[in-house]
Amino acid sequence: MQKVNSNKTSDFVLNYGISFKKLFILTSMLLKDKMKISFKANKKQSLVKIISLAILFIVLCAVSNVFYQVAVMLNIFSVLKYIPLTVPSLIMSFLLIFGFFSLLINLTKALYLSKDNQIMITYPCNGSTIFFARLLVYFINEYIRNITIQIPLLIGYMIVMNAPVVMYFYIFIAFIFITLFEVLLASLFSIPTYYIMMFLKRFSLLKTILYVIFYITIISLGVYVVLLIPENIDIFTNWGPYFNSIQAFLKGFSDYFAGLYYLSMFTLGKLDGFSYLIFSFEGLYTFIFLILAILLFFTLALFIINPIYFKLTSSGFEVESKESNRVKVNKKHNFYISQIKKELLLFKDGDSIILSILASFITLPIIILLISKVFGAMGVNTRGFMYSQVIVLAIILLIALNTNTIIATAYSKEGEAFKLNKTYPNKGYFMLTSKLIIPMIIGSLSILVSSIIFNNFFLNDIVSSVFLTLGVILLYIGHMLYSAQVDFSSISSLFNNTGTTSKATRNSTFLAFLLSIVICLLFYLFLTNSGQQPLFAHYIKLFIIGLIYISSSIWIYYYKIKLIYKEGD
Repeated sequence: MQKVNSNKTSDFVLNYGISFKKLFILTSMLLKDKMKISFKANKKQSLVKIISLAILFIVLCAVSNVFYQVAVMLNIFSVLKYIPLTVPSLIMSFLLIFGFFSLLINLTKALYLSKDNQIMITYPCNGSTIFFARLLVYFINEYIRNITIQIPLLIGYMIVMNAPVVMYFYIFIAFIFITLFEVLLASLFSIPTYYIMMFLKRFSLLKTILYVIFYITIISLGVYVVLLIPENIDIFTNWGPYFNSIQAFLKGFSDYFAGLYYLSMFTLGKLDGFSYLIFSFEGLYTFIFLILAILLFFTLALFIINPIYFKLTSSGFEVESKESNRVKVNKKHNFYISQIKKELLLFKDGDSIILSILASFITLPIIILLISKVFGAMGVNTRGFMYSQVIVLAIILLIALNTNTIIATAYSKEGEAFKLNKTYPNKGYFMLTSKLIIPMIIGSLSILVSSIIFNNFFLNDIVSSVFLTLGVILLYIGHMLYSAQVDFSSISSLFNNTGTTSKATRNSTFLAFLLSIVICLLFYLFLTNSGQQPLFAHYIKLFIIGLIYISSSIWIYYYKIKLIYKEGD
């Protein structure tokens, strides 16, 4: 009898036991790969990333503080000089919900679709250790994301509301429980998410249709919300109706989303008028709920998700071998068409550069519509009209050019494929440029729509609108060519080097901001020193600047391609 019990115990430990030593080693390995922080491998890159996160934390604290200071000064959310807790609770809930969906998708990919699973299951440790190493990595990553985004936005509120000093330390502890709850909940939903992803992968047409429906819904919703803005906004003489609408919205949030509202009480304490209660009954109830939920989710993850995870990971070999054994008939296609098709096929991948770029450029016209609607409703004067032109130009340039940072990693993600490109019996110009054609089209269409929207609200000048569109498109494509060549030329000798990828991204981002600032300053000078010149003359100057810039970018781009292919001979 003792022997039977001993065997059951050993089987339980073998299947569900966790080796904390091996867990620490696996977590360290996965964390270095995910966050690209390793002082032994690349001290400079790791230091730059940590400093960047610290700067982001400080900037968001400052932005949040300014926002709440202005809200208090203008009595936007209350007739008293304070901010109701529902305001930071609403922002916190929005970020948590959308962050959870991102966490769920990324965790599902890492658990069941990551290529290194085939290596990890051969390690001398059981599946539970591997499974919880994955979860621990995502817990650390998500906690860092909350520290750098969520917490600074809440700290700005705490500063304005004169929160007790202890709250500035407590908030970091509170988010440990919140993040742990998020990650364990995501692990439970990872199984159905995995099967949904596999179903959509099998029926690619349905996946494409769902993508289209999703983006159309987002666009329609964004446009609908913007069009709700009244034609004339007079907040200084008729603030009452707007204030009542804000109060009704905040009360509706606290009533219908009480759970999220209580979560903010657990995180920030309870603010009632001018009294600040650090620990409230609502916060205590939320804490007890989080503890019980974490224990329940951990148990379900250990005994249900963990075995399924190991089974799905192990069966990945069989699925892959079956797919690879399928006989497919090779057809000869035109070289140029084949290259374009290759990039369209990559659209099926969730990490596709096309998908990332599409998301950015869908938001651009909606933002321009919002700004144009607000400025139009406020009835700006001549100087306001001038400022609105500069602001619109700045936003288009900042979004369009910063999107090219995705291009600065596009070639790096292909790994050793770059070396194979050199052996292909065709010129490398189009092979490398084909990756840019679809992003060029998407970006150019978005810029065109944005220009049309702005023209309808302000310019009412087709010539100015045409040259605005052409000038920005030329700047966008020129910066794209720079981002592309700084990526593939820097890593031609060691293509899969993360350090060079990071350098290319930094250079692309730096030039995007520098170019946007310089162009907007020049355009502002054109407008302020216009004299009797017609409006379209300033946009012609913008077009000429874009033409000069893209000409130099094309020359450098093709020179770099010629250089790296010459080195490969």
